[in-house]
Amino acid sequence: MRRKDKSQLSLFEPHVRFGPERPILAYVVQKHRATRLHYDFRLQIRGVMKSWAIYEGPSIDPWSWRLAVEVRDHAKAHNQFEGVIPPGGNGAGPVMIWDRGTFAPTEDGPFDVEKLHDAYEDGTLPLVLYGKRLGGRWTLERRRNQYGYRSQWELRKHSDAFSDRRLEPVDEYLTSVVSGRTMAEIESTSEALHLAFKSPFFNSAASRDERSRA
Repeated sequence: MRRKDKSQLSLFEPHVRFGPERPILAYVVQKHRATRLHYDFRLQIRGVMKSWAIYEGPSIDPWSWRLAVEVRDHAKAHNQFEGVIPPGGNGAGPVMIWDRGTFAPTEDGPFDVEKLHDAYEDGTLPLVLYGKRLGGRWTLERRRNQYGYRSQWELRKHSDAFSDRRLEPVDEYLTSVVSGRTMAEIESTSEALHLAFKSPFFNSAASRDERSRA
């Protein structure tokens, strides 16, 4: 993968190919101001969105890492939510779709979704992100003696064309990748946008079949 413009990443690089041996798996980061501002980092594993709360937000500095606290699984439909969770609801407050795209455990070649789940269970997830703002190789690793709900993980960026020690993504990008709204603009309206993934890959029968087995 080659990064052409630091301000905006392509959702899919031209050489990336998906199919029966390389299924599409969804990835999303939702900026969420509930009791405390955090970034919900979600990965599609076995049909649900495994989720981690990153309070400082993801860093693209290979010399840095971010604490990621595992939280409850979410349905894939939640990936499309942007709006305000009303008072009294779980996680009440504004939610922004800060980044979204797909991910894979390898840059090329086939992979087995069951082995991806095994890697999650073992506590070391190699990732290649294809997002609007985050891309390239990452590792999500569980800390020792941490298991189950609220377990602590570390999200690390690898050094590649998508890393940058000078850029702080959460300070650089303050708007939604789908609506262009800021958190204040989202909070000022009760309208919730349920925005479907409009990639051509998601409209093919083959892709639907692969997602149903993921």
